[in-house]
This record gives sequence, structure tokens and C-alpha cells, in this order.
Amino acid sequence: MTEISLNILDVAENSIRAEASLVEISVEVDVDTNRMIIVIKDDGCGMSPEQTSRVEDPFFTTRTTRKVGLGIPFFKMAALGTGGDFSITSRVNEGTLVQAEFVLDHIDRMPLGDISGTIYTLIHFHPDTDFCYRYRYNDREFVLDTRQMREILGGIPLDTPEVAEYIREYLSRCGWRSHHIIGGSYMKSLEELRAIREKMQGKVGMRSEDSGQIRVIVGMATCGIASGARPVLNVLSDEVQKRGLSNVIVTQTGCIGLCQYEPIVEVLEPGKEKVTYVKMNVDKALEVLEQHLVRGHVLGKYTLNETSL
Repeated sequence: MTEISLNILDVAENSIRAEASLVEISVEVDVDTNRMIIVIKDDGCGMSPEQTSRVEDPFFTTRTTRKVGLGIPFFKMAALGTGGDFSITSRVNEGTLVQAEFVLDHIDRMPLGDISGTIYTLIHFHPDTDFCYRYRYNDREFVLDTRQMREILGGIPLDTPEVAEYIREYLSRCGWRSHHIIGGSYMKSLEELRAIREKMQGKVGMRSEDSGQIRVIVGMATCGIASGARPVLNVLSDEVQKRGLSNVIVTQTGCIGLCQYEPIVEVLEPGKEKVTYVKMNVDKALEVLEQHLVRGHVLGKYTLNETSL
């Protein structure tokens, strides 16, 4: 991993796979104590004491697609490498709590990175899960809670393009810069959300997948995230929305089992064989969108069957 926000994304994706209905993410920076504390808490299925004791072992995983599980060990190593601390607690049928403590000024501490992008990715691609994100910098705090958004929006889904763009802009405008958040701007933001509700009411129903739609699936397990899957996922989703490709659904999945070929993008079209694109990046993803999704031409040079990879 190149930034702490990717570790957060990876652990939160584990929470989703554990069938959590609520994932709480907290980032607390305290300059006086020289610490950054990350907490990810969920109400998922949890783990047994035996699983919890082994989850920090890179050669232990509950997945069947591979024999190693590197997400938690990577996160722990990153924290301990700065002289910090790491812990994980879990109870079956109650949930899991992961806490990582970093020494702020340590030379080996990775940057927090694009935490706003991570939160947006989680909310947008898991619209049925609630997220509570808190960022605290000394005595200033920023909070985004999708439960509050749902109350304002009524039945309008969080992945509706207008709502998704609102969330992106809100995080970008406020995001981790909690010292910019004041009561007036927060109230203005809620008013913007209410305006979206008024505009969209009667126009947006609960959407269901059409049997004729093309599904684009991006692998977002630890190996994919570490290899650059997040920007690939986001650029595909953004471009599909910008171009109004209503016949295309962009989604994500866990480990595909081909770690050496990550980032991986699968394209599933009705009546056709699945196409697996490997070693993707933003530029390649845009090329796949233009040539395959828009024009219908499979780009063989980027597929799994290409022997020169």
C-alpha cells in the first residue's frame, strides 16, 4: 500500500463482505501527542477467538480464492513501523473493531492519502450499507453519516448520479479539512441535499438490473487495491455516468484469485463470453470503455488470454 487510506479501504471492504449494515470509520490526528489513530468498526458477522488470533498472520485467510490474507498484516506493519500500535477485536454475530496508531512525524509513516476518495468509493459502490465517517484534527471535527442523508433523501438511493455527485463534492469541499467546517456551511450542505430530494422525487424509483445490461466488475480485494484498482473503478463509474451509458452497470467484487494480474476488470454481456481485462490502469480503462463498452470491440491486447503480458 502507498497510503493509509488504501488500508482503510481494504479493511472496510472486509466489513462489507462480513455483511455489516453499518461501518464506522474514524481518523483522529492530534499534533500535541504526535499521533494519528485510525479506527474501523463494523456490525458484521464477526470472528471467533481462534480466527481473531490468527487474522494478523499473512498465511491465514477465510477466502477460498487464495491461501494468504495480506490486508490486516500490511496495516499492522505500517502502524508498527512508525513506532505505533495495532489491535483487532471481534465477536461472532456482533462485529469487529480494528485500531491502528501511527506516530505522526515518523519518517516511515505513509501519507493519509485520498481519504475523501476512499469514503466516496465505499458509499457509492455499497449504497445499501451505512457509513459514519469522522475526521478529527486537534479540536476540529468533520462528520459524514449516511443514515442522516437517508432520512433527508427518503427513498432516493445514495448511488443516484445526482446524490453521488453531491457526496463527492461535499467530501472534496470539506473532507479531511475539518477546520473549514463551520455551522453555516454544514447547514448549507444539508439544504443542498434537500434540494436534490425535491428535484428527484417522483423521478427516481428503486432501480433494478435489466437483463440486457452490461456488467463491468472491478476486483477490489487487497491485491487489487494495492495495485491501483480504486482509480480504475472510479474512472469507469464516472465516465459511464458522464456519457449516460444507461445500459452499463459498474460494480466491484472481492478477490478474483488472479493476484498477479491485478487490477482486473471483467465485462459481462448477455449472451457472450466473459471478457477479463488484466493489469488495468486509468488510461487502459478509458480505452476499454471507449472501444468495448461504447463501440463493441474487445481489446484483446489487454485480456487474460494475451500471452505477452
